[in-house]
Amino acid sequence: MVHIFEHKLAHMKHIIKIGKWFYFKRRIPNIFLHLYKGKAFIKVTLKTDSEIIAQKRVQMLNSELENLWHNSALNETNNLEGKFALTVNKARLNGFTYLSTEDVATQDIDALLKRIMILKESKDQSTENISALLGRKKETGYTIQNAFYDFVEFEKPNLLNKSEDQIRKWNNPRIKAINNFINVCGDMEVQRITRQDILKFRDWWHQRIVQDELTPNSANKDFGYIAQVIFHAKDNKNFDLDVRALMIKIRFAEIRQKRPPFETDYIQKTLLDLSNFKSLNEECSMLLFAIADTGARISELVGLNSERGDICLEADIPYIYIRPDKKRALKTKVSERKIPLVGASLYAFKKLPKGFQHYYQKADLISATLNKHLKEHDLLPTEKHTVYSLRHSMDDRLINQDTPDKVVASIMGHTYGREDYGKGPTLEQKKRWLDKIRFEIN
Repeated sequence: MVHIFEHKLAHMKHIIKIGKWFYFKRRIPNIFLHLYKGKAFIKVTLKTDSEIIAQKRVQMLNSELENLWHNSALNETNNLEGKFALTVNKARLNGFTYLSTEDVATQDIDALLKRIMILKESKDQSTENISALLGRKKETGYTIQNAFYDFVEFEKPNLLNKSEDQIRKWNNPRIKAINNFINVCGDMEVQRITRQDILKFRDWWHQRIVQDELTPNSANKDFGYIAQVIFHAKDNKNFDLDVRALMIKIRFAEIRQKRPPFETDYIQKTLLDLSNFKSLNEECSMLLFAIADTGARISELVGLNSERGDICLEADIPYIYIRPDKKRALKTKVSERKIPLVGASLYAFKKLPKGFQHYYQKADLISATLNKHLKEHDLLPTEKHTVYSLRHSMDDRLINQDTPDKVVASIMGHTYGREDYGKGPTLEQKKRWLDKIRFEIN
């Protein structure tokens, strides 16, 4: 019996020897393990028993793998193993070991001509086949994707007080913007981006707005995120770039779409009628009650932590305390506030004294679930109404009572127009005005 031992050569990184043959072997980083179906290592035969040749081939394969991982970080490619094998296998099918463009060019003329002739006679003229035979140009420039990675790393300290959901919401539109730009203009070196490239991207967005009936607001957000990344690259790499000249006058005129408020009578008779929500879980239906008489944002309500004292039912004036914590930031500084519980909101938190435990810090999930129920059961006056319209209703109801602006701002978490002195309205003052508009719950 022949025993085959796997021997890792100490002086050669990512190379092992089994019998007389050399192999490339590398541990898969934890961040990509889920894309390799549980495999811990990548192992590829180097098709040689020569240590010198093995070293050259390992350098090439390791470089290809690094590029693949680097380029997959944004796109969450779900077939990394297949993509890595594609170039290697195509080269082997044609009888060659894959080389970079530079390495192919340094071969003797007969070997190079042989590669070209096989490619010319081949029926497969795909990019992959061309790359397999003639090599792929090595990317050495600082691309927009590279710049985005560095920008995200730079911003991480500013995201420390955000929850996972808030970080996701921060990441996703920026990733979308970079992917959109790369799809239109390519993963360009930042220094090579010109005004014409930006205008090309703008034209692409103009076509989408017209054909897909999208709003200009989405395009403008993309422009803003692209500008942030280019600005960071300019500062980080000391590039000679006039970013303002690149991005000037590319924004579209925005369309402000304010959600319509619910009529007060509609809230009382429809949204606060529990018979309309028999098939819905209690936390979802109680969210309507909680918003109706506090006007708080959905994320603020599902972020309340009863163990920290954010829900105070035993106080002389029951209230909720909306404030940030280490894992969740508020929308603005003025969003931190105490809101007295009256009418519908007091009813909701008596039902849920520990808060929204199932939907804790899951604003998107509870919002989607509730909006779906409202739509499917014809409980919305128009298609433009959503759960969030209750917040607009609260603002209108307070204003219609001639509530002082400072009290309205203190309840809603809005910025007050004047210089802010003192501690602001007390719980007693806020309760006095909330009592005027509260809903009656039987």
